Amino acid sequence: MVAVLLGFGVLKIVGGQFEWYTFAALALSVLILAVWLSYVKRSARVCEAMPDKAVTVTFTDDSIQFRTSQHNSEYKWTLISAVWRSKSAWLLFTYSPQTYTLLPTASLDSELKQLIVSKVKEHNGKVI
Repeated sequence: MVAVLLGFGVLKIVGGQFEWYTFAALALSVLILAVWLSYVKRSARVCEAMPDKAVTVTFTDDSIQFRTSQHNSEYKWTLISAVWRSKSAWLLFTYSPQTYTLLPTASLDSELKQLIVSKVKEHNGKVI
């Protein structure tokens, strides 16, 4: 979506068309990128603050479980309201747009990715 908005704006400007919607498309694409980057940077800061960086993630039909040496968490699939996907990480949103869990994709195979997508959609969550 960002690429489409950005491409649209750039093509309009290159073509000499400076209508308000051209700048709106560019501004919206920059805003979306800025929001995404802020989420990823915040997640990286949280990970850096963890004394033990090893996290064990378990996927079941009912939930996702996260375990570290200091903490255990379990999220029922019904709790996940949205998944934002990128090449390096997925953000699993729960209670609000500010509450999410970062899931690195490096160790997710295509079967696990499909399980996550299907479970989130099954419970009326959004996959972006």
